[in-house]
This record gives sequence, C-alpha cells and structure tokens, in this order.
Amino acid sequence: MEGLIKLVNILYEVESHESMNRFLTFAFCLILLLTPITGCLEDTTPEDETTPDSGEDSTPGNGGSNDNSNEDGDNSGGGETEIDDDSDDDDAGDTTGGTATECNTGESGFAFSITEFDTTNHPDFTNIGGLEIECSSNILYGFAWDSVEEVEYFISVEPSNGLVSSLTPIAGIEFVTQHTTFGNNEYFAIMTMDGVRYLVQISISSTYSVSMTEFDYSNHPELENAGGIEYDHVNDILYAYAFEDTNEDEEQNSEPGQPMQPSEPPLAFVVTIDPSTGLVTKHTEIEEIDGIASGASAYDGEIYYLNVRNSGGGYSMAKIDVSDFSISMSSVLSSTNEDLTSPNGFEVNFETGIIYGYAWDSVNEEEVFISYNIDTEAITQIGVITGITLVTSISTQEGVDFYAIMADSSKQYFLVHIQY
Repeated sequence: MEGLIKLVNILYEVESHESMNRFLTFAFCLILLLTPITGCLEDTTPEDETTPDSGEDSTPGNGGSNDNSNEDGDNSGGGETEIDDDSDDDDAGDTTGGTATECNTGESGFAFSITEFDTTNHPDFTNIGGLEIECSSNILYGFAWDSVEEVEYFISVEPSNGLVSSLTPIAGIEFVTQHTTFGNNEYFAIMTMDGVRYLVQISISSTYSVSMTEFDYSNHPELENAGGIEYDHVNDILYAYAFEDTNEDEEQNSEPGQPMQPSEPPLAFVVTIDPSTGLVTKHTEIEEIDGIASGASAYDGEIYYLNVRNSGGGYSMAKIDVSDFSISMSSVLSSTNEDLTSPNGFEVNFETGIIYGYAWDSVNEEEVFISYNIDTEAITQIGVITGITLVTSISTQEGVDFYAIMADSSKQYFLVHIQY
C-alpha cells in the first residue's frame, strides 16, 4: 500500500499534457516490480522528477541492482529514462563517431564508440551499474547482480571490448542505488541490507576488500537518506546531501470531500560523511528547492555540484564551496535552447571546471552530448550520439573520457565511450 501511495504522489507531479502516457508507464513499472523479471524503462523527463521521500528500493531480481526510490528521482540500473521509442532502429553496436582512444587529458575533438557488454564469462550477470573509471589502469569498476546465485558482485569492465569480470561478492546486499564515487583506489556505493542503508567501501587491491558501514545520524537524528556521494580523497571525506525527516507522514487538507494533498517536500542539507565511521555531519541548508534531480552530483576538488529542482519551478545547479559550504545557484540548466530536454549524466572536468552530460534534442530527435559552463550559464551542444534513444543516469569521467550506459530503441544496453 505504501508503494501505491508513493506512486500516486509521483503521478500527482506529472504535467497534464503528459499525464496519460506517464500513468501507463508507471503502472507498467509497478507491475514489473511485483514480478521476478528485470526492470523497465521509465519515462522521466525533468518535469517528472519527484520530491525526496523515503521511497522503496527495487530488489535486485525485480529490476536489478537499482534503487527505484523516489527520494531523489534517481533513474538507475533497470529504471532508465526512455527518451524515444519511435526513432530508427540503428545497429548501435556498430555505431561510431570517430576513434575514441583511452584516458586522454587534452581535448581532441568529439568522438564516440558504442560497445556491447560482454558477459561471456558470467552469463548470469544482469543489471550492470555504478560505473566508475580508474584511468591509471584504464578499467571501469561497477557492480552486477548474479541472477542465479542471487548475489551482488563487484565487477570490472574492459572499456575497449566491454568484457565483464567478477572481482568479489558483496555479501548480503539486497538493494543498491546508483550513488557511487571513486578516488585514490577506493570505491564507494550506497547499498541496502536487511532494510538498512550502508556505505559500502571497496579497496582496489589484489584482495578487493569490502567493508560496510551503517550511516550514523546520531549527531543529526532528524536526517535520513544521504545520497549524491562524492569522494574527496585528499581529506578522506565524502560530500553528499541528506533530507530532514520532519515532514514525513504529514499531509495538507484541501476542501471537504477533496483528496488529501501531498505534504511539503522535506528540507535538504549539504552533509559530509566520514567513510570510516559513517558519521554524518550537517552543514548548509539547500534552500527553496523541491528536490534533487537524477544524475545529480559532481565534484572538482573544490566545488560540489548538485542539480536541484526549484520550488518555484525549473532547475538550477547548486554550486557548493566545500571550504565553507556556501551555496550559490546557477540557472545554467534553464537552457536557452528549449529543444534540449532531460539533461542527465553530470560529470565535471577537473582541469576546466566544465560539467558534461547528455540531453535529448526534441526537434531533431537525437541524443546529444553537451557541456555546462556554470560561470557563464551557457550550454554547448558538442556532438550527436548516433543510434542512442534511451539513456540512464549512470556515467563516469576522467580527463576527457566520458562513459555512460545507454540503449538503442530495442532497449539493449551498451557502454558508450565519448571523447571531446
């Protein structure tokens, strides 16, 4: 029943001209969540993203290793954003936009390649997610669900051929999110075991040691649902956001005989997390927002970025200076190019401070690679990702090498490698 109530709350936010299509999509996803099959593709344009809430996780066997909670509108793993199902059915596995080499640092012009995941050695692996690039060894790390053993595995993916290798099991995990980060040979993710969310830390070594630390809200018991983790390996601290629980279960009455209205969105705060203890420390309130959108965070060594939904409508990029946790807002997401919709996959270039991602060109009906200049509030379209019609919020970048999980119109997932 709680899941149905949350579904109704989500549908309440959908704009009227899209309500019927999205109702059918969410209804279909709900059916899938109740049956033992992999996940569904979800139409989640920015107008859809939901108010933070405690939400419900999707089990690994029911949509794979993903978190379908509506706490931040994160569409990950089996919950991709369906942009268009009527585009030409290109053979995305053979699509290329030039020759993408590995882990360059200097801009070399736009090029991309699309590679099918090779699970030959692990045919039972499904729902690959949580990708993070480690450029010194030129390898991608992530996780996948073994549908036979019913165990989550930490994996590596070879960028050149998509070969998936098993590294170590993450015992006891029931649900995962797409909140991951990586630095200094340490991989972090947020996962759930026995109904409790943990910070999972995996050291990249010959043993791939796994530790699981429960989030410690003892200094701020009013907080919950930390997300958007970004690792500062210099100071060994995680930057994140968390929500205040004070509005939970509250509703506002409307006129007699009318339906109850959803409660006010919970307050959101910038927090830091000690990775060794899970201790959460509250810093600055992110004011006048209704939620934090999917593909939400990035960190460049000095600034922590969040894609937030404004309380008055529209979207902004919150720019958080981690030296004093002061916040300024950029309207860069309010693109002057109204043809661009569903921006996602935010990753920051450490050298330039420019954020990169992708969006749907609704006029030309094609997925495009774009950049965001926070200071000038300019969006630049860099190139077209030919053959892609479906995207996820799963992305990672180092240097000018950008990786994401996307799909063609047949809903087959690919590893997309973009250089710019």
